[in-house]
Amino acid sequence: FLLKKRIHNILTIRVGAEDMFKMIGIKKDCNTSIHDLHVSSRVLADILATFKPYGFNVSSTVYNCLKNLEFFTQEVRRDVKEGLFGKTLIHPSQIDITNEVYRVSKDELEEAEIILKKDEAIYRHNDKMIESSVHKSWASTILKRFEVYGVTN
Repeated sequence: FLLKKRIHNILTIRVGAEDMFKMIGIKKDCNTSIHDLHVSSRVLADILATFKPYGFNVSSTVYNCLKNLEFFTQEVRRDVKEGLFGKTLIHPSQIDITNEVYRVSKDELEEAEIILKKDEAIYRHNDKMIESSVHKSWASTILKRFEVYGVTN
């Protein structure tokens, strides 16, 4: 309840993984995702579970390796899959990749628009069961991503 009162004062919660790693005395290499390390994945999950239900945006951590852009792309895809919105970037080479990964597909956009318009509680769409009350949060996030990043080519 207290968190809900604070949402208007906070634009984004940015997770500082490098600070977290410093506190526990580890250093992530360029072929390891924050999502693959037990400690950081648990902390991210706790942050998401604590703040997202109250409408806070949670942004992903920095990827501090400049040359491994293929792995960086995989990490951004995982960020999106995990429900993070936004990424702390440290180099211009990361901008286009992040923008591309955060774009929504035409199918995602169509499904999100249908979910937000339908009054039915449960229905079938593209051979999937859609439960409007359960999927509205996802649909809202898809529309926000569309507004910021657009649709994939």
